[in-house]
Amino acid sequence: MVLITGGAYQGKSELAKKLGFDSDKILYNAHEVIRQLIEDGGEPEQAFFDMLRSAECVTCDEIGMGIVPVDGREREWRETVGRIMCGVAQRADTVYRVVCGIPVKIKG
Repeated sequence: MVLITGGAYQGKSELAKKLGFDSDKILYNAHEVIRQLIEDGGEPEQAFFDMLRSAECVTCDEIGMGIVPVDGREREWRETVGRIMCGVAQRADTVYRVVCGIPVKIKG
């Protein structure tokens, strides 16, 4: 599996396609998927890793940089995304960080 992370609108989706992944094998915007799993209740970490079984590539915005939100739900979401993405990165064969459209391989 490949994890592609980076800031919003930096070229993560384009890199996934350039690497040759079919759209149905890419889990786009993992940070938003995790937000929905939190809102749905239950165990977002377990539910997310269950979703990964069919994904060959995951894209996720870096959301932990910047001002810490006052809203407790937003802090919980950021922390949950961070924990889950650490687990995804550990499982991934390759991890890229995309900055200004330039992919930097940080694992694999």
